[in-house]
Amino acid sequence: MGGITGPLLFGHLIHSGDAGLVAVGFLVGAAVMALGGPAEVFFGVRAEQQSLENIARPLTAEEA
Repeated sequence: MGGITGPLLFGHLIHSGDAGLVAVGFLVGAAVMALGGPAEVFFGVRAEQQSLENIARPLTAEEA
């Protein structure tokens, strides 16, 4: 969602010509990214060196 709304929002902020609005946009983006770190610590899945099938059951898997 942010990949679509971010460029649109920053485009409007930059087009406004107000440097303060652009700075606020960058600060909001930085705060959201800073919240991503603790979210990964609490909700992240240890997935290094594992195949996807070992992490989560495939959507197309059928019960035996």
